[in-house]
Amino acid sequence: MARLHAFKYEFRLALKYAVAALLFILATSWLADEIRDRLTDGSHVPPWLIYVLISLFLITSIYMLFISGRERRMVHLLKRGTLSEAHKVLITLVSSQTAAFDRQDGLLRVTLGENEVTLSGDLELDNQTITATFGERWNWQQLLHMISRHRGEMQKLFLVLSSGARGSNRQQADCVEFLRLYLPEVDIVMASGSNGIDFDDTHAVFTTVTRCIDEAVQEGFPAGDILVDVTGGTKPASVGAAFATLQHTEVEFQYINNQGTPLSFNTTTSSYENKMAG
Repeated sequence: MARLHAFKYEFRLALKYAVAALLFILATSWLADEIRDRLTDGSHVPPWLIYVLISLFLITSIYMLFISGRERRMVHLLKRGTLSEAHKVLITLVSSQTAAFDRQDGLLRVTLGENEVTLSGDLELDNQTITATFGERWNWQQLLHMISRHRGEMQKLFLVLSSGARGSNRQQADCVEFLRLYLPEVDIVMASGSNGIDFDDTHAVFTTVTRCIDEAVQEGFPAGDILVDVTGGTKPASVGAAFATLQHTEVEFQYINNQGTPLSFNTTTSSYENKMAG
């Protein structure tokens, strides 16, 4: 059935091209005849009628070519989420959080309300301790889920922080110190500058994440080794970050589900006929 649909589509498209080409040939032929007749003064047809017909045929042929070209354009498809594989470059949105950080005796301590956790630097152990102590109330635990599949492979991490009086840009130092416990050799870059960016501005997030992708590619990282995490931030920010992956179809985006599992999605391109052929 899919092949039959693809054949019908190809036939209709070919027919449109043929009609457009015929109209274009007729229009240009009549235009040549009109010029010749004007030069020889042998025409008995009202000039305005010739010009109207020529214009109509030309406009129709151009319109049909335009419509056919639109049908030929690439369409975007979204692949279903699969368990994330290790990537060398991560770009992530960082939300603000309410816990307090304190370093004592070389240990980093996190306090949320009346509860306190001393981080060991062992990701799995700290993840379990945070869950047991804070439940699901500390949103920066998502950062641990985010990097869990990529440690050992990751070389560069771009942090995109939010702006404003309550933005995560105020917690930049805490965020870097927290992540350094688990990624001591990774190059951590502040992609949003010292002031952060507006997470309600989809275009600003899109532009920032796109710039990070381009920077990583220019540094020699293959697009397939770059991953954009869209779990943090606001919904507009997540949309902007996900859309940025359309600039490089090999770049995937990651989302942490409610079970803490990192899932990767990818926007790919395919021609209409390939999509119909399934």
